[in-house]
Amino acid sequence: MSEPARRERASAARGAKRLSKPRPGEPASPGDGRDETESESGHGGLRRVVSLVPSLTEAIASVDRSTLVGVTDWCTHPADLDVARVRGTKNP
Repeated sequence: MSEPARRERASAARGAKRLSKPRPGEPASPGDGRDETESESGHGGLRRVVSLVPSLTEAIASVDRSTLVGVTDWCTHPADLDVARVRGTKNP
């Protein structure tokens, strides 16, 4: 492996450590990838989601349907999802 590639890999590894979230019970600190309002559940400031990926739409709907406020026309599951429809990445 070349020296520049080795440096880039090491830098990326240091960045990943810096952005990792603290363990449950540890306070959030600057630069840990979590803001002060984020709860232990990880949903702190999350209020609304517009999903552009059908598989993620399905996953979010199964966990907390109330956060979904918009999806693309390609998001067909769950079939009874009644939210605003937006254009997607293939038809902006």
